[in-house]
Amino acid sequence: MKRRESLINLFKSVRIERTFPSISLIIFACALMGKITKEIYLLTICLVLLYAPGGILNALKDEDYILPKYSKIVVYILPLIALIISFENTTLFLASISWIIFGYIYNVFSRKILFLDNTLICITHHFIPVFFSLIILGETIKNSFFIGTYIYLVFWFLAPIKNLNGIEKDKKLKYKTLPVVYKQGKKITFILYYVSFILMIPAYFIFELNALYLALLFALLLLFLITKKIEKRKNYSGMLKIARLIISLFGFAITISITKNIKLIILGSTIIFFFLEETIKKLIKYQEIFS
Repeated sequence: MKRRESLINLFKSVRIERTFPSISLIIFACALMGKITKEIYLLTICLVLLYAPGGILNALKDEDYILPKYSKIVVYILPLIALIISFENTTLFLASISWIIFGYIYNVFSRKILFLDNTLICITHHFIPVFFSLIILGETIKNSFFIGTYIYLVFWFLAPIKNLNGIEKDKKLKYKTLPVVYKQGKKITFILYYVSFILMIPAYFIFELNALYLALLFALLLLFLITKKIEKRKNYSGMLKIARLIISLFGFAITISITKNIKLIILGSTIIFFFLEETIKKLIKYQEIFS
C-alpha cells in the first residue's frame, strides 16, 4: 500500500496540470496552421517530460508529499527520455534543448533579478511552445517569431501576478519581485496584469478573428476583474488558478475563432473545462461565488 501511495504521490508532484496552459498554446498554433501532426504530439510529450522534474524537485524541497526514494533518479530520467524522443527531428531537439537551458537559468537565477523570473517563464511556457509548434507545422521562421513574440508579450505582463503568493517567504529568501522591492508592488503588479488584457485585444485584427473571439474576450475581462477581488480576500491559490484559466482561454478563444477542426476544439475545450472546474471548486471552498 505504501509503495502504491508513494507512486501516486510522485505522479501528483509532477503537477501535470501546470503544462496545460502551454499545451493550449500548442493547440492554438495548430489551429493557425490548420493541422496537427505526429511531431506536435511528440513536442507535447517532450514538454510534459521536461516540466515534470521541476515539480518533483519542488515537492522534495517543500516536503509536500511522501515520495519514493527513486524520485531523484526520475528527475534525471525524464529529461533523458525527452531528449531521446526529440532526436526525431532537429526542430524537436532544439525545442527540448531550449526548454532545458532556459528552465535551468530560471530555477537557478531568475528570482535574484527583478523581472527575470517572468521573462524566463514566458520564454519557456509561452514563446517556445508557440514558436517551435509553428516551425514544425511549416510556418516561416519570421512569422513564427512574430507570433511567438506577440504571445510572449501578452503573458509577460500577466506573469508577475504569481509573485503575490508567498510575499513574506520571498522577502526572507531575498527574491527580487515587485511586492518585495517596491511598497506599491501589488498595485504595479495589477497594472501590468491589466495591460496583459489590453494586449489581447489586437489579436482580433492580427489573426482576423470573428465575433466569437470578442465574446470570449469579454469573458476574459470578467476573469481579470474577478482576480482582483480574489486577491483582496487573500485566496492566492484561487487567484493563480484564474491566471492559468486566462492563459488557456486566450489560446482557446483564438483557436475556436479560426478553425473547425473538431480534434483541436475538443482538446482545447477539455483544458478550459478542467481549469474552470478547478477554479469554481476553489472559489466555492472560500465561499467567494456571488459574494
